[in-house]
Amino acid sequence: MTIPPLPLGINTARPKAFQIMPVELNQKIAHYLDNDKDLVSFRACCRQARDSVDDQDSFWHRRFRMTYDLSRDKAHKPGNSLSLRRSYQKRKILMRDGISFSKGTTRKEKEVIALIIDMFRESYEGGAFPDENDLATCNNLEAIWRFAKRTNLLDVLFMTGKDDKSGKIDFRLNQDFVAVQLMLAPMVLDCDDYKRPYNFIESQRIAYTDYGHSTIWKNNTIELDLEYLLHLGNFFKHHMVGDDMTLRDPMQDLDLAQRPQFWKAPLTNTPKKLGNRWMGTYAYLDRDEMAELRSGNPNRALFMDKNVDHGESAIQSLVIDFDSLPEFEWPELFEQILKSQTLPPPAHSHAQHRSTAGQDEDSRCDNEGLKSYQFQAYGYDDEDFLATGWINQLPAQRGIPGWQRISMIKYFRDDSNDGGFDANALWAYEGIVLPGGQIILGRWWSPDDDIRDHEKYTGPFIFWNVDASTDPLVGMEEYEEALRKKAAEAQ
Repeated sequence: MTIPPLPLGINTARPKAFQIMPVELNQKIAHYLDNDKDLVSFRACCRQARDSVDDQDSFWHRRFRMTYDLSRDKAHKPGNSLSLRRSYQKRKILMRDGISFSKGTTRKEKEVIALIIDMFRESYEGGAFPDENDLATCNNLEAIWRFAKRTNLLDVLFMTGKDDKSGKIDFRLNQDFVAVQLMLAPMVLDCDDYKRPYNFIESQRIAYTDYGHSTIWKNNTIELDLEYLLHLGNFFKHHMVGDDMTLRDPMQDLDLAQRPQFWKAPLTNTPKKLGNRWMGTYAYLDRDEMAELRSGNPNRALFMDKNVDHGESAIQSLVIDFDSLPEFEWPELFEQILKSQTLPPPAHSHAQHRSTAGQDEDSRCDNEGLKSYQFQAYGYDDEDFLATGWINQLPAQRGIPGWQRISMIKYFRDDSNDGGFDANALWAYEGIVLPGGQIILGRWWSPDDDIRDHEKYTGPFIFWNVDASTDPLVGMEEYEEALRKKAAEAQ
C-alpha cells in the first residue's frame, strides 16, 4: 500500500529539546557550563538557547559573579545585562594566555594593567569566602592569582632589557605596572613558588642608599616612590624565595596563615587602624661595608646581608596596640627624627599622574583631611623591645586607594631617665602599609644627631600581619564591617 504524501506546509522536523524548554531551564543549563567555549556552543544551537543567554539580566549577573566581584550598585542596576556581558568578555579576552610582560609599556600590557587595577578597586565587592586553606579571599583576587600564575606578570620583576635605540640597559618602567607588582607582594614573597630574582644587586644598593638620597616619597611630595618600595620587596624576595637563600627555610616552617597575605576587605581611602599581630625581619651591613656600597663599590665586592642569615631567629614579632594610653607624651625628639605629624606637601599638577585605570579623581596626591593615629607596640628581636609611633592616612596612588604611612621609634625602657626611655638606644622606622593593611615595607635607621643624612646607618625592613593565624576567617568580619561603613556613607 502506498502512503500518500503529507500536505505541503506541514513541517515534519521534530523540535530540538532546547527549543521546547522553558527559558529558565535553558538558563540553568547555561549556568552549569563553566567553560566559556561550551557556553558559546550552547548559545549557537538554537534561537531559544541564544535568547536565554542574551536577553536576561539575571543570567549575566550570575555569570559575572561566578568569576568576578560585582558591586551592589551594578548588581541592582536594571537593564545592565549588555554592559555586564561586555565587561565579562573583555576581562576574559584580556586575561587569557598569550600575553608576555616586559616593562608594562606596550599597549596590550597597559590594557591588562588597567584592568587589574580596576579589579583591585572592586575586590570583595561581591563578598568574601574561604579559600582552599580556609583563609578569606574573593573572586577578583582568585582571578588575578590564576592569571599571574599562568603568565610572566611577576617573573619579570626588575628584569630589564636593552633600549632598541641606544643599546643601553633600560630601567624605565610603567608606574602602574610597578603598583600592580607591589600589590601582588604575597605572591612575590611566596617561598613555595620559586621565581628567579632579577637585579638583586641594584635592589640591595637601593635598600642601603643613604637617607638623604632615597626615601619613600617621590620628589619630596606625598606621592610615593613605588619603585623604591618594589626594590625593597625584590630585596626580601631574594632572601625568601631562592633555593639557597637565607630566609626560605624559616618562611616555609611558618604556617600558611603566618606568611604574607592579601587584603581581606574592600580597599578604601577611609581611615583604618591596622591589625594587632605582626611578624617581620630586617637586614643590615657592617658600617664599613655600607660605606663601600654607597661609594659605588669600586672593588666589586659581594656584600652578605646580616640578620636575615640567622635562621628562624631572623623573624621578629610585633604587637601593635591602638587602645592603650601612651606611657609618655609624644616626645619632641621623636617628632624631630620621624616627622610623624608632618606629611610632605601634595604633588603639583605636573606630578599628578592619571592612572590608566581612569580613576583621575581618586589618584590625586592631595593631603587635605588626611587622618593620623598614634599607637604603642611591643615585640621581640633577640630581646624584648617597646615602640611608639603613628599611622598616617595617604591619598590613592596610581588609582589604588588604601595606602598608609607608618613611622615609629623602637626603644628600651629606662626608668632612670625622665622620659622613661634610653635616649642612646633608639631605632627609627618609616615605611608604607600596602593597601589592605597586610604588608609593610620600609627602612630603619639609627637616629644619631652627630652625623649627616648621607652617612646615616640604615637598612630595609618588612612586616606582615598574622592576625589570620589565630582566626583564619578574620577577613569575613572585616568585610562585613567595611560594607556597613560603606552603606552608612552612602546615606
